[in-house]
Amino acid sequence: MRFQFVFCFARFLRLKQRLSSRFLLGTLVFFMIAQAFLAFQAPTAMSHAFSASSTSDPTGYTLSSFSNFTQYGQFYVNETFSANSSSTTSLSSLTLGFPSNYTGHILQPMSSASFGTAPRISTSTGTNGTMLVTLSFPSTLAAHTPGKVSLSFWVTGTYSVVPNSDTGTDTNYTVPATFYPSLSTPVDQVSSVLWFPYPNTYVGSTASNYGYADFTNGTAVPEYETWTKTVTDANYTLVSWAKIIMISPDADAGMINFPAVTREISVGTSGALMVTDTITLENLGQDAISSIAVNLLTNATSVTNIPSSIPPLSNVGPATITNGEVSLSGINQEVGPSSAQTIVLQYPLSSAYWSVSNGNYLLNIPGTLPVDGLVNTYSLVFNLPSGFVSTTTGPTTIRLLNVVSGPPATFAFRAGIGSSFDFALPIASIAFIGFFVVALAFKPRKSKPEEKESAIDDMVKSVEDKVSGTNEIVSELRAKSSAVNRLDLSNARTRIDELRSKSASRLANLKTELVDAGPGSQAALNEVGLNDREFDRAIKDLLNSYEQFISRKMKADTFAKVQQSHEHRIQRITNSLLDELQDLRHDYEEEQ
Repeated sequence: MRFQFVFCFARFLRLKQRLSSRFLLGTLVFFMIAQAFLAFQAPTAMSHAFSASSTSDPTGYTLSSFSNFTQYGQFYVNETFSANSSSTTSLSSLTLGFPSNYTGHILQPMSSASFGTAPRISTSTGTNGTMLVTLSFPSTLAAHTPGKVSLSFWVTGTYSVVPNSDTGTDTNYTVPATFYPSLSTPVDQVSSVLWFPYPNTYVGSTASNYGYADFTNGTAVPEYETWTKTVTDANYTLVSWAKIIMISPDADAGMINFPAVTREISVGTSGALMVTDTITLENLGQDAISSIAVNLLTNATSVTNIPSSIPPLSNVGPATITNGEVSLSGINQEVGPSSAQTIVLQYPLSSAYWSVSNGNYLLNIPGTLPVDGLVNTYSLVFNLPSGFVSTTTGPTTIRLLNVVSGPPATFAFRAGIGSSFDFALPIASIAFIGFFVVALAFKPRKSKPEEKESAIDDMVKSVEDKVSGTNEIVSELRAKSSAVNRLDLSNARTRIDELRSKSASRLANLKTELVDAGPGSQAALNEVGLNDREFDRAIKDLLNSYEQFISRKMKADTFAKVQQSHEHRIQRITNSLLDELQDLRHDYEEEQ
């Protein structure tokens, strides 16, 4: 524009000797008008996105711009546009502009509005390749009306290695960081915040070079280096961004992708709760990854590494956890450049995440993922073996796409009869339990024997409570394995005696209720009593075998064989007990 003006003005000087003063004045006015017109059009040529320029007049709008960077070459962007009661215009949409580097690299774009459903998201390309994201509001945001609109998404695959920056321990990367996007509507103020993980990854660029103040939060977990600034005089028609330098240790950071992560909560046949975290990672960088930060549901410093390949390339063994990181080199699973690896870690679920009462288990699993990065596919799975009954109404498998966290999950179950001794109930027995519950719920009651039927119901409940409670106690002994001691055994006996006492009391009440019942009901009740006492003797014999093992009167291999024999015996007795309960119900109904 200036070149055009100077060129034209020079021609004017060469002609002025031949022009009249009146024509000279008219020509000068013409050039002044032309210059003013060109100056007015300047913002269109400079803007990446829009023709409108910012204004000094208050608008009643503000923007909060936030970016959260991870140590794995991914970052999260959130933009929140706010209107207050001083807003001057009505809006039905908002367009935000981001660096062209983001095009084709955003995942999980989401929007929200405080005044209706989520705005519709559409994308386009602006001047100089700017990535434009337009939010179409569910309803018009009227002038002088407070409201908020938010846009968030993840950005992947935009880090670039700085040539010749690999020192052998660290690597420098350039990262396209947006300080604030361009906007289709002027705002009064922008508050910009950038979070960088520290000390896993630190920023090589200087915050003050971009007008930011920075500080490190040494009390947070994880720590963050935080850049903050407030802008009130920027040209909001232009996206403000720069390629800043980030420095990452080669061993545990860089450009890493997590295609799939699974957390499986399983219940062993002995009642033990185990977690299996399966993490698949791809190393997109140029250095081997020898450790990875993990979020496990245990405070243990050592977990079990399970080989993920068939045939296994490594043996089952311990994996060391140090400062929240698992050593991949220690389990012979380093991830080389441009390669992938699946790591499987198994460990007992910490007692902080589950509780048990009267044989009813309740698990509260947090939404934290096993890793801190963006995961393409995350699955949370609950597995129950035969003999356990789920009391959860929700799904037992949760699958999420492109997430860094999930919703907290609750899972409840109880031990069914016969589950405590590494055996599953026969199908006929399970079917009987289902039939029995349905019969209790829907069978029409006769008014005369109603109290007797209630007593039978109490007896069935007492048997289930007794066996389920015994399951919990025996499972605790089994979990201690060779470390079980005499105090453990004494406590187990005391608790089992309490369960036996409650059951015996209910059985005595039932006998009183059925004193005038027919001979069939009396005979079935006697068989229930016999099998109940036989169950008690079998449990007593099992505990006596523990006593002999603790006293070193029985070797470990002999103890294992004796345990198996007792468990088979308990299985047989439990099945007989179920049969007799069924006979008792049938005979009583036949006699009414």
